[in-house]
Amino acid sequence: MERYNFDHDLRKLMMDAFDHIEISLRTRWAYVLAYECGGSRFAYRDSTLFGKLHTENLDALRNGYIKFSGKKYDYLFDDCPIWVTFHVVF
Repeated sequence: MERYNFDHDLRKLMMDAFDHIEISLRTRWAYVLAYECGGSRFAYRDSTLFGKLHTENLDALRNGYIKFSGKKYDYLFDDCPIWVTFHVVF
């Protein structure tokens, strides 16, 4: 039982640490893309920053946003800043 409790507690600690790391990386990535690369909160729309598959990836992102928002706010995707799109992607 002690091993089980130890494993359970260790898993909770590790997942909490990974959660903080993920949020930190996601925030930094959004910052770099928005302010250092594109200079805009809509930098993810700039095809010059990405490769050949930008249009397909943007369509997939739009579909993910619609699915994520429960199809209630699909009309708001065009006004969606990059930090919101990171919640859809990840």
